[in-house]
Amino acid sequence: EHSRTQARASGTVKKAWGDQPYNGESLLMRPASRPLGYVTAASLAGMALLVRAILDPWLGIMQPFASGFVAVAACSWFFGWGPALLAAVISYVGGTYLFVEPRGHLDVAGGPFVAALLNFFAAAAMIIAIGERARRAERALAAANAALREADQRKDAFLATLSHELRNPVSVISNAVAMLGRVPLDDRSRATLSILSRQTALVARLIEDLLDVSRITRGRLALRLEKADVRTAIDHAVDANREAVAGRHQRITVDLPPVPVLMDADHARVVQVISNLIDNASNYSPEGAEVVVRLTTAAGVSIEVSDNGPGIDPDVLPHVFEMFEQGGASGSGGLGLGLGLCRHLVELH
Repeated sequence: EHSRTQARASGTVKKAWGDQPYNGESLLMRPASRPLGYVTAASLAGMALLVRAILDPWLGIMQPFASGFVAVAACSWFFGWGPALLAAVISYVGGTYLFVEPRGHLDVAGGPFVAALLNFFAAAAMIIAIGERARRAERALAAANAALREADQRKDAFLATLSHELRNPVSVISNAVAMLGRVPLDDRSRATLSILSRQTALVARLIEDLLDVSRITRGRLALRLEKADVRTAIDHAVDANREAVAGRHQRITVDLPPVPVLMDADHARVVQVISNLIDNASNYSPEGAEVVVRLTTAAGVSIEVSDNGPGIDPDVLPHVFEMFEQGGASGSGGLGLGLGLCRHLVELH
């Protein structure tokens, strides 16, 4: 699957260009299309002369080359300097012959013709130069975008592989810690085992978050919707975080309505959202802080998690629900996945 993904990322265009890798250029810019570019440039220059002839009753001898400059600019942008130069020659010769007095006469040996020719081609050269720079910038931007897409896909593949590879050894460690908890231990060993248990649970949670990120980026995270009581989801989320919050000498206060609040939801994912919000509030709050979880139904279902920590910097606030974004140095130093997962899971609902 990874190989197929990389093959798609390389953008090979086989139908029109064999196995040449796509480098960000439009098909009209490719070398194989240059003859077509010259033919199209000549056609555009002819169309420009036709448009100028249609406008001749209103323009008279004014602006004999205006439409020609448009043709030159278009050819420069789409086909390059060669076709643009051809369009410039056709536009100038045709415009001079048809619209410059005396009409129907082309005195190529006269001084005025040479001066006008130099003036026209100076302007055309400027247009072509700008078009060439724009084309080079477009190619560079397309190449940079392709490199970013490939790097992003490799990052996603790396995270998915890393998460799967770490899952098994962490599971073995968790089982070993659980087995050690069943045997008699002295106080020092039990305290050490408690630390191992907490840290193993933290690593396991980070791995699950990474797996969820991988599923989301690949569009493989599906919800299992059922009729669920939101109050129950909040209770489960609070229970999952109660020990960690108590370890920071903080407390959780829950404010729930007295009657069931039913909605079509994935119970496990709603618990995950609320749990991540509680964990984030606790991480960024000092010791002795209070985390409040409130459920209201005045206007739909609203789940609020608040704390009395330092708050969020206004510059950071628009980005806190993005993946790998962290709100400051006062937290626990996680990966910045919790709030990003919250947003994606809520959007999926």
